[in-house]
Amino acid sequence: MKLSKNMFSERERSLENEFFYRVDQALIQKLKEESACERGLMDLSEVTGIADQELLGELLEVGIGRESLIALSLIPLVQIAWADRILDSKERAAVLGAAVAEGIGETTASHRLLNDWLHDKPEEKLFATWRHYVRVTASKLTQEQVERLRHDVLRRTRAIAQTTGGFLGMGSVSEAEQAILNEIEQAFEA
Repeated sequence: MKLSKNMFSERERSLENEFFYRVDQALIQKLKEESACERGLMDLSEVTGIADQELLGELLEVGIGRESLIALSLIPLVQIAWADRILDSKERAAVLGAAVAEGIGETTASHRLLNDWLHDKPEEKLFATWRHYVRVTASKLTQEQVERLRHDVLRRTRAIAQTTGGFLGMGSVSEAEQAILNEIEQAFEA
């Protein structure tokens, strides 16, 4: 009888140890993730000069970090390409061409992130984060700089919108695309 109580006692201790080991591992993992997030916030703040912790958190949440920061400039192009809920091959090629023009190589984190956005339609949070970024950035620029940036973003975004629209695929912008162009315009006005 003593033997079986001892066996049960050992088994109980073993189960307790296993339980607490798993709890400890989960806590360690959570601490590592929090530490990585804090490092990511500090890195992104250092690279961008942005102190707004909410915006930095949003950027990290949508996949923008130190290595993929340049992909941020392509978010309006991705948004307009998905405006009609279908991304066709011409729009995809146009966005990838814009990435090459921005100097985004195929082996970079920005290119991998862009491919993810072109493979699966991103959540609205991505575009909302870009608009927030524009508002924060624009508040630090002169009016002339904001206008140049606005003009450049709208020019590049319209070029994507015009890749598949209109008569025989020439030059027209759909209602959904125009709505996105309007949102981009408004992001620079706030």
